[in-house]
Amino acid sequence: MNAAQRERFHTQVANYLRQGNSQQAAARRFGISPSTVRSIAKKYGIRPRRPQAALLETRFTEVAQLAGAGSPISRAARHLGVSIDTLRRFADAHGFVFHREPRGRPSSIAEDKGRLLILNMVAKRMMTLQEAGDILGVSRQRVHQLVNKYVDPDLISQHRSRSSRRSPSPRSPR
Repeated sequence: MNAAQRERFHTQVANYLRQGNSQQAAARRFGISPSTVRSIAKKYGIRPRRPQAALLETRFTEVAQLAGAGSPISRAARHLGVSIDTLRRFADAHGFVFHREPRGRPSSIAEDKGRLLILNMVAKRMMTLQEAGDILGVSRQRVHQLVNKYVDPDLISQHRSRSSRRSPSPRSPR
């Protein structure tokens, strides 16, 4: 291959890369090594592009609609078939803002008050740990931990029953 043929070949590879194709794809298409493609790209000033980012460029309006509709980034990434990190980089570069989902279980003040009421009932021995656990959807041990954490210590004291298990009981007035 003479210099003119080599230059034409390099121009073809460079044009293929400018169309948004990856360097790996160019290496496969032209039957050359990836390192040769990298050196051609460097010679022509073409920066490597991630294939997912190129895909997002072609679906720009779809990304804009998902962001505008308040879709969480995880759902939008799954819909577009890219990773969350790829979509986050694309969104940051183009000024899109995706809705953030709250972590954990959604809670309301009324639910929290209801939980505290149940824990107070356990502390006052109006309900067993098992009954409270069934209502709250947690184990007896977790109810016990929650009672110790959230209930006023003056309401409960630890004493050992005959079976040597600790159980909350009302404190006797002194």
